[in-house]
Amino acid sequence: MSDIKLLQSIKQKDEQAIAILMTKYSRLLWKIASDILCQIGSDADTEEVVADVFISIWQNPEAFDEKRSNLKNYLCLLCKSKAIDRFRYLSRIAAEDIDELSISDYLGLEDLIIQKEEIQNVYDAIQTLSTEEQCVVIRRLIFNQKPKMIAKATNLSVRQIENITYRSKIKIRDFIKNEGY
Repeated sequence: MSDIKLLQSIKQKDEQAIAILMTKYSRLLWKIASDILCQIGSDADTEEVVADVFISIWQNPEAFDEKRSNLKNYLCLLCKSKAIDRFRYLSRIAAEDIDELSISDYLGLEDLIIQKEEIQNVYDAIQTLSTEEQCVVIRRLIFNQKPKMIAKATNLSVRQIENITYRSKIKIRDFIKNEGY
């Protein structure tokens, strides 16, 4: 069934048409979303983005203008936009989590300041890593994902994930030591 016929059926709320569309494009949209979210998101976040794309097309099929683009490109653009929004949201949440980590009722003001500085130093050290290393370190050390899950999301082997984590920890430690923190 062509994309135009699928879209016409979706406009008539044909559930079989949306199922066909999902089967046809879910892998492509998954790849787009996971590439954008690889540094901070999980498989659940990627799944949510892809589902949001199909929900959007189901709820508002009139938003697609076949004169401007084809359906495949429209879905890809919509997915990219939703994945970027999700990335921004997760980044904000991660920043808030780091702030909450440093706030404890039992710490004095001086201890609180020192702890915030230490977190900032680790953040600065992470920024010196390559994009691939940052992706792995953030997933492993901040989001506490298992190496197997990270390997699946990044198309690296579990052994590579473990090696990157190990080497990155050393780089972070050396950066902090060399910067005199």
